[in-house]
Amino acid sequence: MGIVRFNIRKFTTFYFCSILSLNLIFDFLYYIESLSSVSGILRLVVNASFVFLFFFFYFNHLFGEFKLLAFLLIYWLVLCLFASDIIFSLSEFFKIFLYMMFLPISFFLIKDFKDFQLFIKSCFLVLVLHVILISIANLYNLGEDTIKGNDLGFINLALADSRLFIMAYLVGLMPFFIRFKVLKSNIFWFAIGLLNALSLILSIKRTTIVISSFLFLFGQLFSKNKKNLVYLIIVLSFVSIPLYPYIEPIFMERLESRKYFVSGEYDIEEEGRVLELGLVVDTFLENDSYLNYLFGIEPFNSINNYGFLKDRPIHNDFVYVLFSSGIVGLFLYVYMLVDIYKKFLKKFNKYNSLALVDYKRVFQSIFLMVILVSFIGNMWAITYKIFVFSVFGAFIGCNRKLV
Repeated sequence: MGIVRFNIRKFTTFYFCSILSLNLIFDFLYYIESLSSVSGILRLVVNASFVFLFFFFYFNHLFGEFKLLAFLLIYWLVLCLFASDIIFSLSEFFKIFLYMMFLPISFFLIKDFKDFQLFIKSCFLVLVLHVILISIANLYNLGEDTIKGNDLGFINLALADSRLFIMAYLVGLMPFFIRFKVLKSNIFWFAIGLLNALSLILSIKRTTIVISSFLFLFGQLFSKNKKNLVYLIIVLSFVSIPLYPYIEPIFMERLESRKYFVSGEYDIEEEGRVLELGLVVDTFLENDSYLNYLFGIEPFNSINNYGFLKDRPIHNDFVYVLFSSGIVGLFLYVYMLVDIYKKFLKKFNKYNSLALVDYKRVFQSIFLMVILVSFIGNMWAITYKIFVFSVFGAFIGCNRKLV
């Protein structure tokens, strides 16, 4: 019986370390018209089978540390049963349920620094895969054609929007993990990091650039050796300056477009996420029901259900949770995030009083960035959310026996 259990554990660990790469491939397949729907089915099968595999073998171990998460998921599930469109609400909830389950799963699998190293290395293989996908995108004219000039394609980016967030986190965190001896400092990782950094710059996505810049600067400013910061700034400046004439007009155009968009017959000159909050508040006031205030308007189904933005879903995570599950749901969701942070500090202080200060700082920087990114909305960004909850679980789990 012990041998069977060992094999199952080994298989689930390998499966877990492959999940991010598989989801990144599914993100890329989404841009290939003939494979777009297939990618969604494959993603569902891969993620759901992994989570249910854990439910079958390790259910008794999953929620011991995360009872609040279990309560929140049950609360959301019950709300979906009273939705006007039960099937749609349940399908959207199921996506959220799947990626949130990676918090206890990651915590269960990552029990020491050796497990932590394996997980982080599997994350950084995503950067290698991203470079490969960019190469394929440009070779076969696939992906999202982001950078253009005079209607001529400048470069095809394999992924876009929240699908780039993971690369932004990993690029920003690379110096820390090299210093923490998770990755060896060598030419290969420097080249991979530089190529991904350039792809983020060329994407001209403000959020991705802010994520990687913040995490990198946060780590380097508190590092004893600041030479790496100087070297990287010099290299990026040397490479970026020639690209400035191509990037500057596109960046300014995108910046301007953030405050002006069209929704049906309405021309709106306001930042979309700010407008969404006002419309959601108006929707609550119009319903004038204490039940709506407490339990939300429509669980995980904001399209056509608030204001005049029609098919535009709510982009702010916290506003989306408020709309979907009311003040009760928002309180539980925020408290769950606070509880994640408290669990890390509790275990860090209990087990690792002599651990590297960098380890604590990098978790704090990741946690802060995740909260900030939540305000621009990514509740449906499955790959990114799997990464976030896996990282949270890994950092808390590794705390049990950090060496």
